[in-house]
Amino acid sequence: MQQSQVESSALEAERRLRYQGSARISLDVLQFGWDQQRELDPGHVEFLKKCFRNKDYERLPAENHVPAIIGQQQLANAMRDSGVSVQQLLAAGPLNSYPRLEFPTGVKLECLHGLHRIKAGREFLLPTEKWWIVDLYPPDLNTNLRLWLKSRLRGIRPKSLNTLYKHEDLTDGFDALLDIPGLWHDMKLSTIYKLFLLRCNKEILHYLQHIKTVWSGLVQGNRDAMSRINKATVQALQRRAPRASTTDTRILQSQLRAGEIFHAFNDKDCVNCVKRLTALSLGHSLSNAMKQRFTSVNQRQGQLKIQVAEDKFIYRQGTPEDQVDLGYRQIHAFAMRNWPYMPKEPEIEDPQMKPPTKANLAILRRFASLAAELGFKSDQITDLQHKEAMSHPSLSGNQCTWHSLVNR
Repeated sequence: MQQSQVESSALEAERRLRYQGSARISLDVLQFGWDQQRELDPGHVEFLKKCFRNKDYERLPAENHVPAIIGQQQLANAMRDSGVSVQQLLAAGPLNSYPRLEFPTGVKLECLHGLHRIKAGREFLLPTEKWWIVDLYPPDLNTNLRLWLKSRLRGIRPKSLNTLYKHEDLTDGFDALLDIPGLWHDMKLSTIYKLFLLRCNKEILHYLQHIKTVWSGLVQGNRDAMSRINKATVQALQRRAPRASTTDTRILQSQLRAGEIFHAFNDKDCVNCVKRLTALSLGHSLSNAMKQRFTSVNQRQGQLKIQVAEDKFIYRQGTPEDQVDLGYRQIHAFAMRNWPYMPKEPEIEDPQMKPPTKANLAILRRFASLAAELGFKSDQITDLQHKEAMSHPSLSGNQCTWHSLVNR
């Protein structure tokens, strides 16, 4: 009894410290991964649906909320896109309406519990009402998360979890994969105990590190990008060898074009990068705004300037119209290669909300310099060219668009 009280106190203290606020979030965004302990009970789902029907179960009371993990970058992006402030999230409650947080297609939040109520909501609620009140917590909620899980473990799971805790190296190995939610969908805590029966901890740790290296390498180690790798992408890519198999290459390219894999990545990230190079007037498209900034500076008459390496250009015959069009395309190509390092600055003017990922100034300078080399001129380009550079490892030879990833 005393131990239970201690755990409850620790949970509440950690909850208050790490709580990020509450919001209405679409049921499509919520998922349950390896740490979901309860098996789905259809009977309990039907019971909850009956409660919904009889209005005996409400989503607003705090005890009915669903806790979920959200990365700082994900939260900042959602707040920016939804026009929600930190104060609104923290002040949310029955007396203050809960703000609605919107997420891009494919983005998922890992829920800590609430499997049956979310399942019942998906089956009963009207399409316009398919949301839940979610309490948000950061990914580094180690103590809180473990206490939370432990209070709900059954069967072999407590033994599995306790054994895992005794091996800090493996615990750290699994924790390192939390950045990539798509890896966890088929992982079950009840099966982890079998790993320890192998008595190959060193080999297991090495393979966990290999998994992290492979998947983080696809997105150059960017944590925001890793958080967008979902279950569908993992299932499509695993056991494929596109570099060795033309069949695998063809399949993955088809899935990529159809938006079936990496679909949480969208053009908005690249567009936001290009918007850094010009001011947009009301009613003007980004394309028109950029093309109006073309001045023919650094260009050769009747020739197109084509970037073939970071500091190398070649020339081919072309018209002035081709110079503008191809130059604009090359700017977008640079943004596609480097968007993780040029995130949009948060629009929410909130002193409590610091930018989770700062743009790399060296990359921004290269971006602006490329635009100038291709004949574009604006105050924004000049300002970026003169920003103080910060050290950053060279990205040459490791930059690629999503279409080139399928060849790895």
